[in-house]
Amino acid sequence: MAAQTVFERNTSVFINLTVTDPDSEVDIANVTITLMNSSGHTIINNASFERGVTVTNGYVFNLSFLIPENADFGLWNISVFANDSDGALASNYSNITIADNTPPSPYVSGHNSTGIYQGTSVLFNATWFDIGELSHYVFAINRTGDWTNTSSVVFTGVQNFSTNVSAITEEAGTLIAWRFYANDTSGNVNSSPELTFVVGGVAWNQTTITLPAANKNEGPQNSTVLLTGYLNNTNIRVACFQGDCAIVLSNFSDGLSLNGTANLVMFNCSTGQSGTFSANFSVNSTQDFYPHNLSVSCTVSNRAPVAETPMTWDNITFDNQTVFERNASVFVNVSVTDADGSADLRNATVTVLNSTNHTIISNDTMRRDGSISGGFIFNYSFLLSPTADEGTWRIYVFANDSDSTLGSNSTTFTVDDTVPPGTILNLMNASLGESWILWNWSNPSDPDLSHIEVWLNGTFRVNVTAPDNSTNITSLAANTCYQLQTRTVDTALNRNTTWVNDSACTSFSSDITPPSIQNVSNTSITDQSALITWDTDESSDTLVFYGTVPGSYPFNTTNLTDTLQHASLLAGLAPSTSYYYVVNSTDPAGNSNQSGEFNFTTLADATSPAWSSPWNDTPVTYSPSFFSRFNITWTDLGVISQVFIEVNKSGVLVNYSVTNLSAVYNLSVVLPAGDLSWRSHANDSVNNRNTTPSFRFTIARATPELNLTLNAIAGNTSINEDTNATLNGTLLTGDPYAIELYVEGALYGNASALSNITNFMNPGLFNITVVYRQSENYSRSALTYFLLVNDTTPPGITLNAPEQNFNTSSGTITFNWSANDNGVNYQLCNLTIDGSVNQSGLNLTNGSFLNITLSGIGSGTHAWNITCWDAALNANTSATRVFTVIGAASALGAFVNRSDNRTVIINWSVAGGADSYRIYFTDNLSRGFGPAANVSGLTDTLYQDSDSLTVSQRFYNVTAVAGSDETPPGEILGMVRATLDGQGSRWNLVSLPITLGNSRLRNATHGGYDVAVNTTGCMTEIWRYNASNPVVWEFTEWDNGAWTPAGGSEQFTSLHDAYGYWVFANRSCEWTMTGVVPQGTRTEALTANFSIRGWLSARVAGLPQTQSPYTIPIEPPFYPLESSPVNAVTRMYYYNASTESFRKVDHFSANSTHGWGWYPAAGSEDFMELVPGRAYYIRSQGASTWTINSSVG
Repeated sequence: MAAQTVFERNTSVFINLTVTDPDSEVDIANVTITLMNSSGHTIINNASFERGVTVTNGYVFNLSFLIPENADFGLWNISVFANDSDGALASNYSNITIADNTPPSPYVSGHNSTGIYQGTSVLFNATWFDIGELSHYVFAINRTGDWTNTSSVVFTGVQNFSTNVSAITEEAGTLIAWRFYANDTSGNVNSSPELTFVVGGVAWNQTTITLPAANKNEGPQNSTVLLTGYLNNTNIRVACFQGDCAIVLSNFSDGLSLNGTANLVMFNCSTGQSGTFSANFSVNSTQDFYPHNLSVSCTVSNRAPVAETPMTWDNITFDNQTVFERNASVFVNVSVTDADGSADLRNATVTVLNSTNHTIISNDTMRRDGSISGGFIFNYSFLLSPTADEGTWRIYVFANDSDSTLGSNSTTFTVDDTVPPGTILNLMNASLGESWILWNWSNPSDPDLSHIEVWLNGTFRVNVTAPDNSTNITSLAANTCYQLQTRTVDTALNRNTTWVNDSACTSFSSDITPPSIQNVSNTSITDQSALITWDTDESSDTLVFYGTVPGSYPFNTTNLTDTLQHASLLAGLAPSTSYYYVVNSTDPAGNSNQSGEFNFTTLADATSPAWSSPWNDTPVTYSPSFFSRFNITWTDLGVISQVFIEVNKSGVLVNYSVTNLSAVYNLSVVLPAGDLSWRSHANDSVNNRNTTPSFRFTIARATPELNLTLNAIAGNTSINEDTNATLNGTLLTGDPYAIELYVEGALYGNASALSNITNFMNPGLFNITVVYRQSENYSRSALTYFLLVNDTTPPGITLNAPEQNFNTSSGTITFNWSANDNGVNYQLCNLTIDGSVNQSGLNLTNGSFLNITLSGIGSGTHAWNITCWDAALNANTSATRVFTVIGAASALGAFVNRSDNRTVIINWSVAGGADSYRIYFTDNLSRGFGPAANVSGLTDTLYQDSDSLTVSQRFYNVTAVAGSDETPPGEILGMVRATLDGQGSRWNLVSLPITLGNSRLRNATHGGYDVAVNTTGCMTEIWRYNASNPVVWEFTEWDNGAWTPAGGSEQFTSLHDAYGYWVFANRSCEWTMTGVVPQGTRTEALTANFSIRGWLSARVAGLPQTQSPYTIPIEPPFYPLESSPVNAVTRMYYYNASTESFRKVDHFSANSTHGWGWYPAAGSEDFMELVPGRAYYIRSQGASTWTINSSVG
């Protein structure tokens, strides 16, 4: 049998069959085939095989047939039969499967538009062929990088068309791809070729641009934006539609055409005023009428005025002056300029503070006197008071421009007393004696006079404090003339340089005897001094004359103090030398006496060399080229033989032999940094030695000079992320130590000269530092530059919720997304819904999720995406997702089919976003609705409930559905039938248990509600009780198809759902009422005595009682109604039409025999509940209200 078992339609099946016969092949008479399809029909009936080659005892038989194009799919049966010449029969069979394994084939695809622009609706189509049966197709479109599929559409046959109409809402320049997928009934699927097109129109190459910063009144800064025309665009227009359109400007001229080309548009910012400005520009064309927006912003900076340092000057000499006397005028001028131009300046003011910081002048306006380049000169003058505080005063100058920007400067001047007082007058000696003279005088009138200096013969003697005006000079020599010199000084120590003098002589003395000299001696002799002493018989002065040669006395010592015991030290003598001397004394009367010659010899040299004038010149900071200099003077009684200068280099002592220049010894040497000291040692020829103390000094470490370059730039620079930077560090000056290169604190190299190439993968600000470690002569130093690695990668955005094609019945949607950026740790994001930014500037931490919950989103299908940008203004927009808010079915209505006045029809308005609708039924509202819908998959907004014919009441909930989501139930629609008794009295007391869709009764003048009864005309009259109408009872009657109010009842044109009505039925029938089921509470007014009201509810509600014992004194509210005032309602009646009698129930508050509640009268035991459709007579003790809870029951 055949090796292949599966075949497709319109293919050939080849069968070969080996037949053998034990009696020899010549005994085989005939071989036939019967073919039956999968449905049991015979396709080939007993057809003969062709005999082929001979095999042992038999032959190979062959046969082929074609599977028809419309062959049934499934398992086919092949049966073969062989008979020999004796009529013996043998048979066998095999099965083949006819299957469709070839997918549908597209052979034409395209669309109907020659140029697709934003807003164009495009008809896409493809023609398909299938060897089996086409099943359905799906249209797929890729608008923003993600493919979106439509719902599947059924199509049949072996050849058919797939079509789709889609509105293209994407921006100009968007590349859109599309294709169809087709399935056949065998599950084979194929797609048409992917085709693409570019959305035509005009669009900016960016959505925002920030112009370069500019200064006020300077030339504007420009930036250009590329405007591209996709496809053909004519009469292109650019307009500023929002913002600072008078400041932010473009150079575009309307009317340009672009056909696949681009044009640069320049934007600039007027600099006539300062501030931050922004404007939004739109562009469109004749073909592309959708505006494409560009936001342009700029900042114009206002530069503050510059006030130079104010100058103070003298108004007479016009010289600069910084010191002023009291009661003098101070003149101030200042030059004020403004980089924004002199026209931008407004005024300059001055404030003056005295030396005790008190404000003397506060913000007074200066006078503008002359123009200078970019500004003006301002002047001001003021007078110092006679009592002005002395000291340093400060002048502040403030300059304002038109933007109220302030520039300021200040200077100081001094208020000081520089004028000396006048001289004394009338200086004269008032009296005198042998040893004293008294002088007096008149003081000058200066109020600040402090004292008078008194000098005698050129020697200062005393200060006489004012107002004293005399002085007595004592201890003078007799018969001697003296000159008294005076000058005045004030409290500011101003000294009058004019001397006022007077001369006078002391009286003559009677003493003519010179002093007697006794006991002359020399003691305390050293190698360089001797003490000479003697006595006199009267007080006298002391004088010694001496020399090294007898009779010659070139040297002397003098002490003018009078004394009886005299001593004089001769110093500075040479060692081992003989000296000769005489002594002399003179008494106060001028009598003088001198001794004979005496002598002595000094001792040998025992004095160490003496030092003086130590001096050093050392650098504050180490310098390899600076020679430190040390000088010292050594002297000796004999001869200096050797001098050293010792330098202590941080504990290391070094002695230097130094040169001598006239007893001054000096050293020049380069010294290292550190805490150092120096001293000097000296020896004389007899080996007397001396050492100076140590003189300390410090040489600070110098700062090394480093060089650092980033990409050959010695300073801060920038590169783009994922770029190499060459980092070079060099030690220019310093001890030869290695330097270290650090990047963000990490060591990258250590050498005297460094070079490093580093790749900076991620953006950020990187600290690049080269470090020199501290050495002997150089301090630790570091040189840092910053490398800004620019962020050029936009944030990556991940959309999490809502998912693509998400359906919900809630208008509250939570949007969740995350964004990652390799730069800063946060991004700013915009949420765009349906092409408009809904939330802007949302701060999102890098890598975290952001939830934004929005309420009040309208029903329908919405598109959303996220745009985020990082601190470098790299922006990215996510893929656009679609979600649907299913709107609730609204404007629900229920009415009765007029063909039978019983069947209920419900309708509603289209719910946005809904695919279909479901209806839930219940015949008992108290039991609620079941979990499964009674009707599903409705696409119409009208439904006729045929089953409602047989029920007395039914209630409906309508929900909207999209996908697997469903809106919650809304209003409940209902149908309730009231049975009208047409027997006996034929009167029925009824009410409306639901709110009718139209409560106005139809009459001859207007349309309205036509009472739906199953027997037309069975209701002939409707009466109502109206206490406000004088006739009290109003009625309307059925007259030839219209409800006509009786005379006096003209206002009775509609039915009120809370009222009760008497209805007259001329025969028994049913009144079908449809509308909205009441929910919640409703309050109605009751008149005193009786009102007729209906039980406005579709539920049966029990009237409760309290069982004994009666322990609850107060009736809870809403059981199932409450009255106000409490217990105002005392009784209710309803009418039983079948018995033509009333039933009564009474209300009691709690007492000893009854608890609160409702108690039926005898014969009314069935009156324990309120029933929909009944009306009640309600007795109230006065005007009151009752509140009905329609949800109870």
